[in-house]
Amino acid sequence: MKKLVMFFFAVALVLPLSLTAVTNQDAQIAELMAQITALQERIEAMRAESSASPTALANQPLSGALEGLTRNLTRGSTDTSTNGEVTRLQRALSQIPEARFTA
Repeated sequence: MKKLVMFFFAVALVLPLSLTAVTNQDAQIAELMAQITALQERIEAMRAESSASPTALANQPLSGALEGLTRNLTRGSTDTSTNGEVTRLQRALSQIPEARFTA
């Protein structure tokens, strides 16, 4: 009988702790799911921006700036030898937000 009382006493102590742990886990899961949803929405927004980007760039003066280039530019080309086309190309390319060009 004493063992049975001790067993029920142990269960009475452990059961609320395990229920609290399950409740905390449920809250953490819900919080993580909300964060995942928010991140997925941000990813979709970024994808929408990037897919619109080429169209937006085509409508900007970038294409006009590139049309004015008449020389084949190579590594080592200078404004002096190309009548300023190196700088015009660098300025046109700097309008592309995703681009990382170095001189």
